[in-house]
Amino acid sequence: MSAALLTAADAQAERLKALVLDTLPLPESRRAYSRALDDFLGWCQRQHQDGLTKATVNIYGAELESCGLPPSTINLRLAAIRTLAGEAADNGLIAPELAAGIARVKGAKGLGDPRWATPRTAPVCYDCLLRQSSSQYIHTGSLALGGDLA
Repeated sequence: MSAALLTAADAQAERLKALVLDTLPLPESRRAYSRALDDFLGWCQRQHQDGLTKATVNIYGAELESCGLPPSTINLRLAAIRTLAGEAADNGLIAPELAAGIARVKGAKGLGDPRWATPRTAPVCYDCLLRQSSSQYIHTGSLALGGDLA
């Protein structure tokens, strides 16, 4: 994405994402959180979600579960979003109460055995991952962290 296409909201979201990634000591963790945040922000933009709220995070978590993702993957993605909310609150972008609500979003429950993709579920999982994943997202300001960032 060229710098000329970045809006103030894009720049703010990228700075906030950088703050989240700077809290992580391992490159693998930074890569996983970066991917999770890119996927979440892209999903918010595609779904026209208008803010970082507990309801938005719950809807996203439910969609991840409906895609058949393993609980560990869902929980990692939700952990990245919880960290994003905490950093947003620490930097005055959302109310601390809102971040606390997001921190209380329940993770996926394990089933006691791994949920491997079967020949029957593999196409569904693959299609869902294609919808969820994007290496780049264009942020149009539809995700406002507690209001307009512009």
